[in-house]
Amino acid sequence: MTETDASVGGLRALPLSDAPEAVARNEEGAAAGLCSRVKPRPGLAGVAAPTKVLAYDYVLVAGKHVKDEMVFRLLSAMYENKDILVSSFAGFNAFDPERMSKRIEAEYHTGAQLFMVKTAQWPPR
Repeated sequence: MTETDASVGGLRALPLSDAPEAVARNEEGAAAGLCSRVKPRPGLAGVAAPTKVLAYDYVLVAGKHVKDEMVFRLLSAMYENKDILVSSFAGFNAFDPERMSKRIEAEYHTGAQLFMVKTAQWPPR
């Protein structure tokens, strides 16, 4: 995005409406998406003012064969090290370690459930 922004003389993020009818239309086409407000910051091309954009949650997937301890340790590392995550990828700025659990249409790994219980995020909201 940064390279494209520089090569074309600037990009502009188009704002997303959070009006109920717009949200309903969005859910038809992008069920996992949500309306999120982003603020301008260095390295975020196209956002000159606070702008509502389409966002989505990341989901980590692990097979049942992956040991519970491994999943638990991975989630713990993320929970405890937001600053390191942000330094590697600015998209983690929006990551909230206290909101790692969300109701989804998939089965949670046992190691994830154990982590969510420990961090008071179980059951998913």
